[in-house]
Amino acid sequence: MQTFKRKAVSSRIEEILNQTASRLQRYLPGGWTPRARIAWVRRPREAVFREGDIILRVRPQENPDHTLMNSLWMYFHQSLFPDTRDVLPDSIISSVALAVVRAGLAETHPYLLNEFDTRFIALARERKQDRLDLYADCTRLNEFGFLMGPFVREVDHLGHTHRFNAAKEVVLTTVRAMIDHMLAFQPILLRDKPAEDWKFKGPTASYAFLLVSRPPESRPDLQNYVNRAVRHAEERIDTIYVMGRSSERNFMYRVLEAIASLRGLKGRETFALYRDYWGEPGGIAATFTRDPILKELTLSPRKVPSYPAADDEPGGAVTLVDDQMTQVRREALTSTSKEQPLIPALDPELTKTLDDVVVRLSDYEGAWITLAELGNELRQQIPGFTPSDYGERNLMSVLKRLPQLEFDEDQKTTGRVCVRVKSGYSAVLGDKSRRLNEAGSEVAKMLRRHSPGWTYLAQVGLLMRRHLANFDYHRFGFSTLHDFIEAVPCLEMDKRGEGHSNTYVRVRDAV
Repeated sequence: MQTFKRKAVSSRIEEILNQTASRLQRYLPGGWTPRARIAWVRRPREAVFREGDIILRVRPQENPDHTLMNSLWMYFHQSLFPDTRDVLPDSIISSVALAVVRAGLAETHPYLLNEFDTRFIALARERKQDRLDLYADCTRLNEFGFLMGPFVREVDHLGHTHRFNAAKEVVLTTVRAMIDHMLAFQPILLRDKPAEDWKFKGPTASYAFLLVSRPPESRPDLQNYVNRAVRHAEERIDTIYVMGRSSERNFMYRVLEAIASLRGLKGRETFALYRDYWGEPGGIAATFTRDPILKELTLSPRKVPSYPAADDEPGGAVTLVDDQMTQVRREALTSTSKEQPLIPALDPELTKTLDDVVVRLSDYEGAWITLAELGNELRQQIPGFTPSDYGERNLMSVLKRLPQLEFDEDQKTTGRVCVRVKSGYSAVLGDKSRRLNEAGSEVAKMLRRHSPGWTYLAQVGLLMRRHLANFDYHRFGFSTLHDFIEAVPCLEMDKRGEGHSNTYVRVRDAV
């Protein structure tokens, strides 16, 4: 009975953990929150990575809330900065993880915040005061959207830069300088900042901020933002963060379109913000970097023509980028006819959430997921989502505006309408497929050695337990061995009757 209770508790905590990770993924860099599985242990041990999944080995507590908090802490401590954690000091990773967990609890379990602060702040104080200070700074950065936005991205970039040429002490010193610089952007300190304060230049990292705001009565020409971006590029700033408010998203999109007209800058990423720069829930951000090919050239910007203001924005000229706009969109903006409404653009938050949901639901590159499954997950991530907000009648019409997706509308795959990411569009799915193929090759070698030719599916399972004792297909997201083998290119199946018991497996001839 105790075993069943533990399995039920771990299953529930695992579900909450993955839901929390999925919610926070929209703010974090792509691929930072893989799915987690929980295994009970008698002695506390660190979480371990296995084939892109995270296996959390958790010592159960008498209080389920404590077990949940421990699981969240272990998960984010192991999942953040996946490619640079061996370079970054643990004090940075731990402090960011604590602040991210606190943000996740604030969204899903706010009643646990006092308990979390009491439990983990005391633990941080016992270890080292500097960790407590870093945690406090990270929590403050999160209050106005900078922690899970610019900060983690700059720290990760710093880790990549210093992988082979600096000690961790240098990294920590630079990170502390970044924290001091970003803390100066607290809402109460935003007034009358000199031009030099909007950028940071360190020995190996530099960035600048453009905080987009639309005045309530009249709006300056978008060229103002373009000029500032040009100056930052001329100063050889590595990354420009353009940050705006959700309530002013239409103006924000026009700013992004205008900056995208600069030939020497390259748009790298759009993402949602946990808080905007005034501390209000939600926000929009984008990053631009100097184009690695064109950054050494002297280039003239494209012409940025002016257009009348849209209905939802007060007077003043709206400047849009001519070669970023289709003729249909230009006609919609210049027309005064109510019969030609402007189709709302897909905002960066929705686009990134859709990308993250599809990647999370896909076990490998080329995997189909049902439209119903995608819709259910999307409604959990964005409770107020409705296709009509984006000028469409249904979810399929919204998804068709994303060039990275393709569809099985004829229901040939599963008997239901399905969607998947096109090959080559997602590095995360490409990595999943690579690991899946490597695992399939391992099984294929075992079959060639011990059971060449057609083999019962159940017999394959027995052979795997005997000769591949540490192999676990669940870590790839499959609930059955049948589903795993069906997804592996180097193996094929033959059903000779109803049910999996009459299914045979063999290695494909070409492998």
